[in-house]
Amino acid sequence: MTCDDFQGRYLAGDLDPETSAHLAGCTWCRSRIDDLDQLVKQLSTDAMWTAPTPELEDHIVAALAGAAAPQSLRKPGWMLSVAAALIAVIAGSFMLIENRQPDWEIALPATEGVSATATVAGWNTAAGTRMVFSIDGLSPAGDNEFYEIWLTAADGRHVSAGTFRAAGTIETSAGVSRRDFPRIWITLERNDGDEGISGPTVLDTGR
Repeated sequence: MTCDDFQGRYLAGDLDPETSAHLAGCTWCRSRIDDLDQLVKQLSTDAMWTAPTPELEDHIVAALAGAAAPQSLRKPGWMLSVAAALIAVIAGSFMLIENRQPDWEIALPATEGVSATATVAGWNTAAGTRMVFSIDGLSPAGDNEFYEIWLTAADGRHVSAGTFRAAGTIETSAGVSRRDFPRIWITLERNDGDEGISGPTVLDTGR
């Protein structure tokens, strides 16, 4: 399970054993639980889900064109609806740009004894670093294990960028710049409550 998968399930209230195991093993997601709980609270308000009028599309188009919104829309519920629609449009545009043009792409070599190939495409964002891993040939983690992605600075500081259990395409983010945390590597950890790095390294860009 990636961090994006976990956050989606958490927001949907899907707290199954797999979700709980990810939370127990991922320091990055645990650090964002307060923000997720706040978002769940906001999504549960009636104003967020006020039904739009048939004229809402015209109002959104007018707002994007720079026209003034009619007075009838200047109510908390309507403003939230329009704001949510505009945010979705803007966010979607940025996602398209990022998916087409990664800022960097590198190989992630396997360590000795590991038969796997991997690459990482990355986007530098205001919030940190967004990454898409393409991993092939890596054996699935055991029942009480998970793979963890790390970014490391030159001075030895480590930041977790999420966990997963099997090879494939993994999308995740870290709240740091790759310029400051250039090393990207993956370890196989046990789900034993230890938040530190204790398992063997399986993929590594090098120190």
